[in-house]
Amino acid sequence: MLAFLILLAVAVAIWYTGNKLAPLAMPSGRLKTVAVGLVGAFVGNLLGAGILGFIPSIEGVNLLAAALGAAIFILLLGLYPFIKILFGRG
Repeated sequence: MLAFLILLAVAVAIWYTGNKLAPLAMPSGRLKTVAVGLVGAFVGNLLGAGILGFIPSIEGVNLLAAALGAAIFILLLGLYPFIKILFGRG
């Protein structure tokens, strides 16, 4: 349960930071963005456990890998409409 709360905090922190740094590239809807960030943090944590195993973790959560995963997923969600327009499907 504590690991879930840590991943949720990472997702919210990435959303907040991204919203301050690049508000135009951020997807609309807080709940959707935080949910995608949470999934990204979870996937990043799973992948980072094997790749970045030497970095210490808190309650089984590798904070660096979780933050990178959340940032990548939120960035891809924010760029999705632009990618659709680029390929002529928007």
